[in-house]
Amino acid sequence: MRTLLLLAALVLGSLPLAGCDGADSSDAGSEAPLLRPSTWRLVSSDGGAGPSTLRFSEEGGFSASVVCNTHFGTATFPEAVRGPIRLNVQGATRAYCGAEGSAYATRFARTFAAVRSYAVDGDALTLQGDGVRLRFEPMETVGL
Repeated sequence: MRTLLLLAALVLGSLPLAGCDGADSSDAGSEAPLLRPSTWRLVSSDGGAGPSTLRFSEEGGFSASVVCNTHFGTATFPEAVRGPIRLNVQGATRAYCGAEGSAYATRFARTFAAVRSYAVDGDALTLQGDGVRLRFEPMETVGL
C-alpha cells in the first residue's frame, strides 16, 4: 500500500511540470518535419519550374531528378522546421535531354551549390540561397 501511495504521489507530482520545458508555446503541437525519408515535387523556381523531384534518404543522402538526369549526394540539415542546409552534389547521370531540357537541367543543378537554408511551411518546402528560391510540395507523407 505504501508503494502504491508513493507511486501515485510521484505521478501526480510530475503532472504540473508536464509541458513546462521553457519551449515557446507558439510551437506547441507543431513537430519538426521528418525530411528523411521524403520525396518532393518542384512547383516553382527562380529559373522556371520544370519536371523535377527531390528525395531525402534516411541515410543522409539526397537525389534530385531533373528532366532526364539524376543528381545525388549528401544533405546536411537539422531536423527542424527551418534552418541551414547543405546539399553536396557528388555525382549525376549525364543523359542527353534535348537542347532545352539539358540546358534547364544544367541550370537547375547549379542552384544546389547556392542553397543555404530551408523552411517548411504547411505542405511546402522552400530552399533558398543567393539568387535561388525553389518551392516544393510533398509527393509522399513527410510527417507534417
